[in-house]
Amino acid sequence: MIKRIIPSAVLYAFAAFLAFFSGWALVRGVQNVREAIEAGQISVEENLYEIINFYMASCVQYFVYALLLAAAGIMLQRESRFADAASLKEVKANGEKESDGETESEEYSEPYEQTELEEAFELTEDAELTEDLEPTEDLESK
Repeated sequence: MIKRIIPSAVLYAFAAFLAFFSGWALVRGVQNVREAIEAGQISVEENLYEIINFYMASCVQYFVYALLLAAAGIMLQRESRFADAASLKEVKANGEKESDGETESEEYSEPYEQTELEEAFELTEDAELTEDLEPTEDLESK
């Protein structure tokens, strides 16, 4: 169980780091653009595309990566829950029970069903032979 928790925790940690970095980059980017506008170096109307491109390159992409890593962590965590539930169902189906962390195996047997071949063999064992069957060829002569 712990082996399944560690990878999702690592993904959450990277997502948190990238989200923090994205927020920090956004604050610094807003400050830089504001200072450039106040100094008269750029105008918003003429350089709108460059300003949007600056924000996309400096912070938005890291925020998207953080969302993707968080989603991957959630999916990995849910998958491990389903795997735990499936293994629990398998243990119950096999007749094992858990007590104090140890598994004890119980005798588990499905009802035995005779196959058609076994039924046919049983019928030929019980049947009486009405005529003597002799081989038509001698096997030793070959």
